[in-house]
Amino acid sequence: GGGAAASAPEVQHNASDAQVNGDAVIWLTNINVDTAMLRFREFLRGFRAPREEDDEVDEDDDEEEGFYISQLRRAFAAGVGSVNINAEHLGTWADTADFYEQLERFPQEMVPVMDHVVNEEYEALFGAEALANSPRLQVRVFNLKDVSPMRQLNPEHIDTLIAVKGMVVRTSPTMPDLKQALFRCCVCSYEDEVLIDRGRINEPVQCESCSTRNCMELVHNRCMFTDKQLVRIQEAPEEMPEGETPATCTVFAFDDLVDAVRPGDRVEVTGVYRAVGKRSNPKQRVLGSVYSTYIDAIHFQKDGHHDDAEMIGEEDDGATTEEDDAMAVERADGGSNDGDWRGAEG
Repeated sequence: GGGAAASAPEVQHNASDAQVNGDAVIWLTNINVDTAMLRFREFLRGFRAPREEDDEVDEDDDEEEGFYISQLRRAFAAGVGSVNINAEHLGTWADTADFYEQLERFPQEMVPVMDHVVNEEYEALFGAEALANSPRLQVRVFNLKDVSPMRQLNPEHIDTLIAVKGMVVRTSPTMPDLKQALFRCCVCSYEDEVLIDRGRINEPVQCESCSTRNCMELVHNRCMFTDKQLVRIQEAPEEMPEGETPATCTVFAFDDLVDAVRPGDRVEVTGVYRAVGKRSNPKQRVLGSVYSTYIDAIHFQKDGHHDDAEMIGEEDDGATTEEDDAMAVERADGGSNDGDWRGAEG
């Protein structure tokens, strides 16, 4: 989008400055991975809950233990696969003020860093066996400083972390989303596993065993899939200008966020705002100049829920139309996937 392109020179300038100083950064960002991991690790170990949140901490917890270390213990006891991180805590913690800004600007790079640190701390607390016997923990960031009005989302918000409020009006059935593909050679039956990378599966051009070209076929029943759901949200009636049609936004939920909300719920969605080109012909890869936008959800917070407990949704009654399901499949093919930026390690 235009906003993203406008900010690129500044980002490159910051990256060049960092490299001159001897610190390697991620391309087109000002993120030093080692520094980001160190700051977030210190935050996890050192942050203490404010006095008004003391009621959320068990009385028998060690007073010297960090608030989020206690959250990891709760996740281990409950067997959940995610840990909620309050963005307000990141913004107020002295050493993570810059970390919070980087998280908002570059969530595709920062969220995997946070996932990695959380899993390392989890392994340090409970051992490698605990991590091996459970799915990798995912960070769920919520409670951003600013909530963006739905009808004011612009190209400058693309690929950034945003929060929007609205009412759920429609949800789709659970759909499988490809996470890891298995290809088999038609000549020698050699098998090759390929992880999804930025929403695409790169089919091997040549068999590594017999060197035959263009001989690999996808074995769908040996592939790994994750749960995916389309959620349509609409701006609340009180936020809608008089006489205007309500604005709507498409949200994709993954893993344990599937079925977390149902039609009628008022929610605050935190996620990455994305854009994908529309195909004029579904059978061709040529994309048009008009882009459709959606949000890859990281966290759902129902209206009235301000605690750090994981939200558990009930089975919903609503369903999308066939046109919505077709649109969801098309967008999935076009690059909408949570695993392209946070699930590749697992």
